[in-house]
Amino acid sequence: MRREQYIDRAQFCKEVMDNPSNEMFHRLIRCNRGNRNRDLMCIMENGELHYSATEQTQRFSKYFVDLAVPKDKGYDSEFLDLCNVRHNIIQKLGEQENITPKFSTQNICDAIKKLLSGKATDELSLAAEHFKNFPAIVTQFLTDFFNTIMKDKLIPHIYLSLAL
Repeated sequence: MRREQYIDRAQFCKEVMDNPSNEMFHRLIRCNRGNRNRDLMCIMENGELHYSATEQTQRFSKYFVDLAVPKDKGYDSEFLDLCNVRHNIIQKLGEQENITPKFSTQNICDAIKKLLSGKATDELSLAAEHFKNFPAIVTQFLTDFFNTIMKDKLIPHIYLSLAL
């Protein structure tokens, strides 16, 4: 049984190192919170064993900081060019006075229904649930808000300060 546990731990550690992801990070945290991995005495990084909790913490910290930094894995420059072309077309259409897209309350209601529940709140402590539970209150405000942005071609300063 100990051998099986050792093999499972070794495979898990190899998987974490070979395929780093947010899911693996959270799985590792959950494993370390449980009682089953209390006998893990060291971790290995580049062939070097680290026994102290401080060293292990530093190694994991370094590893996940490195994981968080975007890596260039064959960035598609053609896709960027296509996005820039689309942006320019939309910008030129927006500059024409006779073309102003208009949002309906139904558009806003549909978007509110698609919001994911159970997510973190924003800077104003608003969550998707606020919008989903009171659509009649926010729908008209948001419709007017977005239509004003499209009509004036300006984003209100209050929104810009919140976005920063």
